[in-house]
Amino acid sequence: MELQNLEKNLEREHDLLKRYASHYAVLENERYRIMFYNRQTMFTILGIIIGWVLFSMSNRFIDNFTVSVFALFISFAVGIFGMRYVIGPRLDNKKQMEMKQASTIRYQPIIQEMNEINQLLELNNTIPAKYRTVDATAKLLEYIQNKRIDSLKEGLNLYENEISRDRQTNRLNFMAEQNQRIIHNQKFMLKNQRKMINQQTLTNVLLFFR
Repeated sequence: MELQNLEKNLEREHDLLKRYASHYAVLENERYRIMFYNRQTMFTILGIIIGWVLFSMSNRFIDNFTVSVFALFISFAVGIFGMRYVIGPRLDNKKQMEMKQASTIRYQPIIQEMNEINQLLELNNTIPAKYRTVDATAKLLEYIQNKRIDSLKEGLNLYENEISRDRQTNRLNFMAEQNQRIIHNQKFMLKNQRKMINQQTLTNVLLFFR
């Protein structure tokens, strides 16, 4: 009976955590969209257009070819630099603030639901906060359904053992990859050394018959 209650509570927590994780992913995607929003390409094109306009206006009063080329360079430099690094970033920052305000309003229901889920998880309190994750609750449910545990304590210990084993496996795999890289580099160096020896031998032979 105790195990059945644990399973029900874990299922409830697992569903809540999945919903929370799904909402969190949506908010993170939106945050990155706003954070990396920029119109540098557009501002560069506008800078080129402005540079051309500036050059066209100034070139009317220039008769010397060298001065004209210099004016062309200055006009494009001012236009591109001004739009890409001065005016553009300010306009992008303003746009990002507008996007952030709009997103806050648009995602307010999701934020509110996430706060409610947090409160429900705190009230439920079936498992320690450390194990309040989608992966941990899924594993604990799997242990119960496969009859591998008889209590929450056994499940948590089994989960910790599996995590430790996975970490050790990953560490061993990483070390094996590092060793493979070292062996590959040593083979490459040995191959180059053999080439150098062969070239030096050939050189010595040729020098002998001079």
